[in-house]
Amino acid sequence: MARREVGLSLCYNTPMKYILIPLFLLIALPTHAHIIKKDGNFEGMLHILPDDIPLAGTTTEFYFMFEDNKKIVTDCKCEVKILQKGNELYRKNIKDSFFFEFPKIGVYQAEIYRNDFSMTWDIRVEKAVVKPSWFSVFAKRVRELLGI
Repeated sequence: MARREVGLSLCYNTPMKYILIPLFLLIALPTHAHIIKKDGNFEGMLHILPDDIPLAGTTTEFYFMFEDNKKIVTDCKCEVKILQKGNELYRKNIKDSFFFEFPKIGVYQAEIYRNDFSMTWDIRVEKAVVKPSWFSVFAKRVRELLGI
């Protein structure tokens, strides 16, 4: 019995529209980009963990990267503020990263500044982590203990 080769023959026998349409769909998927800000000779990039998608009700890590005349600044020694509608929610001196928990869904601003530059990023928090109530945690534990 003759052995049939599998692999690239699929591409040769398949109409081109069935190959190209899925490729266009992949290109059109939404992506999250790092936003680069510039102030004079300084460029700054904000990265939010996890996956640049902040969630309300859970700890979010902010990581900044800076360049001064195309040289990476490894020790920022900056001050950062988190604001919502002009109200300051958080302020801290940082080197390159910090943690913050957004209290609710909404639009926030992250301001970072030092004596020679200042940058602001708008941050949209669109989803929240649903934390279980104390009763549901208690009921789950009782069921585990009773073997139900």
